[in-house]
Amino acid sequence: MLDYFFASAPSPKMTIVGGSKLSTKINLLKNLVKKVDKLALGGGIAGAFLAYYGNDSLQMFHYDEYRSEMTEIVENASQHGCELILPVDFSALIHKHDNDDRTIMYSGNGKTSVFDIGPESVELFRRHIRESATVLWNGPLGLFEKTPFDFGTMSVAQEIASRSREGKLTSIIGGGDTAFAMSKFGIDKDLTYKSTSGGAFLTYLEGNSLPGIIAMENASTLQPA
Repeated sequence: MLDYFFASAPSPKMTIVGGSKLSTKINLLKNLVKKVDKLALGGGIAGAFLAYYGNDSLQMFHYDEYRSEMTEIVENASQHGCELILPVDFSALIHKHDNDDRTIMYSGNGKTSVFDIGPESVELFRRHIRESATVLWNGPLGLFEKTPFDFGTMSVAQEIASRSREGKLTSIIGGGDTAFAMSKFGIDKDLTYKSTSGGAFLTYLEGNSLPGIIAMENASTLQPA
């Protein structure tokens, strides 16, 4: 399915990449921006790119260690015609004394804890999904394990599932947390393909070879004794 996605899946092709740590997805993003039409980012990864673009008012996303790699990603996206899609709002906790209040944030301060993308970001992602023929997704968009911060991941998943059921979208979902989220929301059977592998899925998306696949390919070329 991943070979199909890169080689012959219908365009426009959109990839959604979430997760909390930019370090685990740098090589993936480097590979994807050269091969897809749209790249939507969620989680801490999106926050790092917002900070890179100067929107650091939340004061919780750090990217300095990966500045050169992010510059490479942004430049390659422009060169290869890949549209980068970033959240425009967040679902956050505002700490006030001993209580936690949930709010939708456009900007904030160092006491803000962001746990999900906000409703305007969900609509932005859904619009781009409706404009796409193929979607590949790796990494949740927020703390989907805990209500109400499952809203972003669940809403985007439901849009993908609905269009997949209607035959309007080819959907490829992979990664342990992402696959678990699809099962939790009860839409995994509506998807075109769901992989439960985590590291292997990510490694292959980065453009690397997998030892098990190499062994099978080599075995298939052997002649029986």
